Amino acid sequence: TEYSHENKEDLNSEFEALEEFFGGQGEDVSFAPIEDFPIPDYEKKETELAIRQMEERGYIDKTENSITPIRDEMTPKSKKYEKTYEEAVKLLTVEPTNLDETPFEGKKVVSRQVSGAYDDGKWTTLTRVYEFENLSLVELSEDDYHTGGGKVVFTEEAVNENINGNPAIYEVGISPSGKATTSLVWTTDSKYYELTL
Repeated sequence: TEYSHENKEDLNSEFEALEEFFGGQGEDVSFAPIEDFPIPDYEKKETELAIRQMEERGYIDKTENSITPIRDEMTPKSKKYEKTYEEAVKLLTVEPTNLDETPFEGKKVVSRQVSGAYDDGKWTTLTRVYEFENLSLVELSEDDYHTGGGKVVFTEEAVNENINGNPAIYEVGISPSGKATTSLVWTTDSKYYELTL
């Protein structure tokens, strides 16, 4: 129909704008003001509000549906994608980060899955979920964006932390009922990390 044709043209235009934006970045990791991102104005306003809330009070207002506990995401259906460490290593483009001598050392791994971009028979992303002493779950995802041909562009106003000298974004989200989520994202010259609890 004419409507679907228009939708397709709109999507193509959006993809072209994104490709031009990310492709125009000279470095693998770069920074840009929110105003420069090729996204709708309402998304820019939402991002600006979230940044302001983090700066002013240390957390962002979230809807109930936007916060899903990690434990709730581990459904029976997802179990079929679980991998042992040895299986995961064989399926990944690069070795997983060694977590010895970190808070994760010795913790129980309750989930380990590969995903991301598929490159020459291997995947670029490993997501691990650990259980800590208080039974809380912590998810660590690492993406080999360099091999996948990707680039990372940080919203420069959102960068509020650094991990070993690398730029990072720390966020806390709280819903009206009090559900909370915390995330920390950062990057190195070859990997993009996201820590969620």
